[in-house]
Amino acid sequence: MKKIIAAIMALCIVGGSLPAVYSVAPECVITASTANYKAANQGIRYALNGSELSVEGFSDSISAKLEIPDKVDGIPVTSIEDNAFYGCENLQEITLPDSIMSIGSNAFYNCENLRSIEIPDNITTINESTFCNCTSLESVVIPPSVTVIKDYAFSNCGLTELYISPNSVTDIGIEIFSNCKNLSKVMLEEGVSSIGDSAFSGCDNLTDIYLPDTMSYIDNSAFYGCTSLTSVRLPNSVSSISREAFSGCHNLTSITLPESLSNIGIWAFEGCTSLTKITIPNNVTDIKGSTFYNCTSLAEISIPDSVTSIGSGAFRNCTSLKEITIPDSVTSIDDDSFKGCDDLIIRANSGSYAETFAKNNGIPFKSLNEGPTSGKELKKGDANGDGGIDMSDVVMVMQAYLNPKKYGVNGTSPDRITAEGEKAGDVDGKAGLTANDALVIQRFSLKLIDSFDEPAANS
Repeated sequence: MKKIIAAIMALCIVGGSLPAVYSVAPECVITASTANYKAANQGIRYALNGSELSVEGFSDSISAKLEIPDKVDGIPVTSIEDNAFYGCENLQEITLPDSIMSIGSNAFYNCENLRSIEIPDNITTINESTFCNCTSLESVVIPPSVTVIKDYAFSNCGLTELYISPNSVTDIGIEIFSNCKNLSKVMLEEGVSSIGDSAFSGCDNLTDIYLPDTMSYIDNSAFYGCTSLTSVRLPNSVSSISREAFSGCHNLTSITLPESLSNIGIWAFEGCTSLTKITIPNNVTDIKGSTFYNCTSLAEISIPDSVTSIGSGAFRNCTSLKEITIPDSVTSIDDDSFKGCDDLIIRANSGSYAETFAKNNGIPFKSLNEGPTSGKELKKGDANGDGGIDMSDVVMVMQAYLNPKKYGVNGTSPDRITAEGEKAGDVDGKAGLTANDALVIQRFSLKLIDSFDEPAANS
């Protein structure tokens, strides 16, 4: 036994003759199990796993600029283990070979001086917190081979721009890019279907975001506190915006909500103090609590007749909101939905739930059933009740005909046609307003006919 031990010690001393010894700073550790064989090169520790090597860790002598070889002494380097470079403050640049097939969780966590890295084309997954707290990391190339980016992967990095290749990554996970303070532009290409919880929260220099037509879901706080965002266009594929999705986006002035949208979460736009106008899509059935809380510049909102309820504090402290039209479909409004909207006037049909709510809460009410010419007998053709017959009457008839929900007698617009105007505008003798009524009024206003009773008027 003593002879065997002496022989092993001799081999370690003359390490240059061993096939597994490396050219720079060799370190030979031999135990009873060959699976625990380890070697160091350029301050990098490798571990032998069968016939492959993995990057296991680093030593104090690690270089600031590293190029990991694809093979060490003929043995392929195929992976970087969990925590391999965790807290490696010396590391500034690293080049990974194409032989790398996987990068573990926390592999480069807190490498605060790492400036750039190119991810090999064979990588399919970027694991949890792989580059978290790499505050100097400004550039990273994510190849099309990557299909999964896990939670916190790039959280609190120094990234300035982000591009996700088409038809690669499908889901953006939890806090993947949160608190990337230098991130100003994000391009998510076709294939990405969801943005996870707080994915871009705290990216307070983000000004441009492109979302693809494959996007369907935006999770909680996805863009929370993105204070430099000024406008957002959601594609006509998004069906749900979860709670606090855009909360605290103080400079957001406009957002396009698509008709595909059916759910808007609580607090979704809370504190968007620059938002001036919003149109709720027709598939939304309720405006949840505090959705637009403290949107102090919100002056115009359109509520469709798909909405049945308005939750607690939904428009609380929307101090610029002077008038809101509420459709008959709304049958539930929480008492503090409009608290702090001191100059608000509610418009709705007489006898509606909205009228009852307004009166019970001391909010001024205007009936949609009573227009400016209501109760007056109008002459034939005077659809807008201004006393004359001209192209403005043609426009009034066409608006009421094409968009009755807004401009019909019971429409939501204050410029809708009245019951008397509808009667006066029906000039062709056929029931109801039609495009032909508008055509006949146009002919009369142009003096192509002298009377609405002429045969030409009804042809």
